Amino acid sequence: MRGFSISTKILFGFAFILVMSIAVVILANVNLGKLKNRIELLTQVQTPIMNKLQELSSNTNSAIFVLVQISSQGKTPDLQAAYENARDNARTTVTGLREDAGKPGMKSPDAVKKAIEEAENHLEAIFERGDVLVDGVTAPLSTASNAEILNFLREKMDGVQAQSHSVVDYFSQTEGQLIKLDLGRIFGKIGTVMKFFP
Repeated sequence: MRGFSISTKILFGFAFILVMSIAVVILANVNLGKLKNRIELLTQVQTPIMNKLQELSSNTNSAIFVLVQISSQGKTPDLQAAYENARDNARTTVTGLREDAGKPGMKSPDAVKKAIEEAENHLEAIFERGDVLVDGVTAPLSTASNAEILNFLREKMDGVQAQSHSVVDYFSQTEGQLIKLDLGRIFGKIGTVMKFFP
């Protein structure tokens, strides 16, 4: 650069800063586009699934609570209506979960779909047993029958909870980690480019 005049050196300096600024803008746009897609997945798929899992847990707990009351106290019209309402709400929630899991964007939606299917199997076992109980019980059950039903319901509820936790773990280990990696890449690249500026 000894043979260049001062104005040429200044021009090269500005050109270098201009090229680096354009590079930063391009890198930021590419990485922010990826991050935007991840955030859309978070808001349109992951958050609705998480909300529905909480709703499913609530409806299942309500149905089980009512079944416990029916087995220990006998059936009343109010208890039967409460059970049927919780059962129908849980089934509707499972349908919504299946629809949300089918939306595009997840890395491996089969893991979520499988967990939802297994949770649904546990739920249907609860409801099959519950329907028999509701249709056949008018008086409190014996202690042994009541204990057997309580154990069955607890086992199946544990299965539903385990599948819900597996979906939460999936999101935290895959989608959550990808967002962290994308943010790390964005700031890492911007930091590297910023080292060249005075």
